[in-house]
Amino acid sequence: MDFKNVLVLYKKSWKDKRLLFQMFFYDLITVLGIFGIVSLFSTLLIRKNASILGGRSVTAIQNLFLTGTDAEVSVLLSQIQGYLALLVFGSLITFILVLLFFGFTREKVWSRLTHKPFHKKKILSWTLHTLLLGFILFVLYIFVLLLRLIIFGQFINQEAVVLTIFKGLFTQFFWLVLFFFYFGAAFSFKKDYKAWHSIGESFALLKKSGKCLFKVLLLTLLTVALVTMLASFIFIKAFPGALLVSNLVQPLLVLFLFSWSRIYFYLAVRD
Repeated sequence: MDFKNVLVLYKKSWKDKRLLFQMFFYDLITVLGIFGIVSLFSTLLIRKNASILGGRSVTAIQNLFLTGTDAEVSVLLSQIQGYLALLVFGSLITFILVLLFFGFTREKVWSRLTHKPFHKKKILSWTLHTLLLGFILFVLYIFVLLLRLIIFGQFINQEAVVLTIFKGLFTQFFWLVLFFFYFGAAFSFKKDYKAWHSIGESFALLKKSGKCLFKVLLLTLLTVALVTMLASFIFIKAFPGALLVSNLVQPLLVLFLFSWSRIYFYLAVRD
């Protein structure tokens, strides 16, 4: 695919506003839902911890073990066992709920994007796919960190503007590579719901469409870099000192660009 066709797909990726905002909505719901589940569990832990302390310091609790009566120590041990049970089983349940919710939203996203039916029974398959893909992405991420350390380690004490910009572009580039690998695996997984096969298909897809996807990736990188820098400049000028506004809007903007890049990637590999 030549650069002209890549530009045509670029324009097309912005054309369907309804699809674009649906993708953003699904991703936003995913982030908020996961945050809500984790926050709920954290709140339960904090309340359980507060009930054990009862306004006492950790030192006072330690002294209670040494100087308290058998009944007091027994009650305290029972409370601590309850806290540990909540921590272990609650963490497991929270992890499972997060995976299931993420699987549900991914099935919604790729069903809408590929115009294929939504299958409730495949949500569990998405969770298993997420575990496998998450492990592979983690390994690739470690590799990227090591590569970044090797390249920029010798400049660790230098703060040149050009070097800072280059570091940022390098980081964004490899983040996009990881995202494209994830998109490829999810795109392939939606076809037949085979986790291992989708991983192999993603590698094959990146290899087969490497030249095309490299052009897509460069345009995506350029868009993300320009939009985020422009947004930062606007916030600094329009809302000087309004750090809260910037901290709220910037992540939403990045999430929006992530949702758009998925559409752009899909159009490229589909065509």
